Amino acid sequence: MHPAESHGTAASTPGTPSVCIAFAYGCPRAQSDLALLYRYFERNGWTCVDRAPEADLVVVSMCGVTEEVQHQSLQLLSDLRRPLRSGTRLVAVGCLPGIQPDQLRRDYGCLTVPPRDLTALDGIIGARVPLRDVPDLNAFDPLVRRAYAVFGRISRFRSWLLRARAVPVTPLRLLVKVGRLIAKGGLRREPVFFLRIARGCLGECSYCAVRFAAGTLISKPVDEIVSEFRGGLASGARHFKLLAGYVACYGQDIGTNLPALLRRILQHQGQYVLHLADLHPAWLLAFKHDFLEVLAAYPQHFGELLIPAQSGSDRILQAMGRGHTAEDLLDLVGGIRRAAPGAVLHTHVLIGFPGETQEDFEATLDFLECARFDRIVVYPYSDRPGTPASNLPGHVAPRVIRDRIRRLRKRFPRT
Repeated sequence: MHPAESHGTAASTPGTPSVCIAFAYGCPRAQSDLALLYRYFERNGWTCVDRAPEADLVVVSMCGVTEEVQHQSLQLLSDLRRPLRSGTRLVAVGCLPGIQPDQLRRDYGCLTVPPRDLTALDGIIGARVPLRDVPDLNAFDPLVRRAYAVFGRISRFRSWLLRARAVPVTPLRLLVKVGRLIAKGGLRREPVFFLRIARGCLGECSYCAVRFAAGTLISKPVDEIVSEFRGGLASGARHFKLLAGYVACYGQDIGTNLPALLRRILQHQGQYVLHLADLHPAWLLAFKHDFLEVLAAYPQHFGELLIPAQSGSDRILQAMGRGHTAEDLLDLVGGIRRAAPGAVLHTHVLIGFPGETQEDFEATLDFLECARFDRIVVYPYSDRPGTPASNLPGHVAPRVIRDRIRRLRKRFPRT
């Protein structure tokens, strides 16, 4: 195992620059980038330490997908920077630096490096080995746990209280979370082999600021992905998860598409399962026939598919810039269930988008009843800087959003 992939506590060597890598919040794409940094710094002769006060450089991965998560990330950053010694440089990575760079620079003294500019780290540390020459990691849970632990339990608890005040966690919901964890075997789940197939995004969702941080789509070549997949099979991996800003957009910049990539992967024999995250419905619909054909030909190889619906109201979907109707998605979900009956379908729902009426909310409930997703993750809407949605009229009161979320969770306990 490469030294950067170990997860014990490292001590700084005299004369060797040291870095502490911390993980506030973020999606699997942010986790992938964070884990890559351990390998990157060690290949450039840095020692990775687990206590920020001991480091010459502190790199913090921060999320800004919602206002709530932004507040949590900033609270953790505030706690982390207090005990830093004089002269320690602080670098913020992840999506928040691409959403609120001025605030991070002004109020926290951070250098800001969003995902679209991650190679800017080369200049910050005077890298001998540039970031582009460091390959993605395919397994990174231990490194994420190591970076997560940098903040400590007190800071994590304070951050959790912020979340609990925003969207209260009821006893029933807590029981559902515990039950889901037990059903999955707790923390002893079979490991996942991650395949980073692209960076960036082609989405034009009017509520999303993450796309500003992520940049445009950059797809990894098919042969490179297939080579990583073969390496995973050879190592004994059985569960493979494809990662990208929108997996369904894959290949649009290099003259191919997701169904073509899946066909190349699925030519390989073996007992393995593919999990696909962030399948934007509009892009799946663009290749609907080919996608369903692949699923029907290899149904045993498909596991979890995340298809974010966001709303069941056509009026709201249009205002969101999603590029499809509720009926389009219902038809697609039905086709997926027929093609691959064993697939587990997840979705995301955004409640309280500006202008969302009670009728729009009821349409979302009816849509979810018809779609019968196996798991629903619900988010409260919040304005994000620079997004078209933040300038729309008809903002829904926070109390109404909370009430609607409670009602949705009561009707669909699997959320």
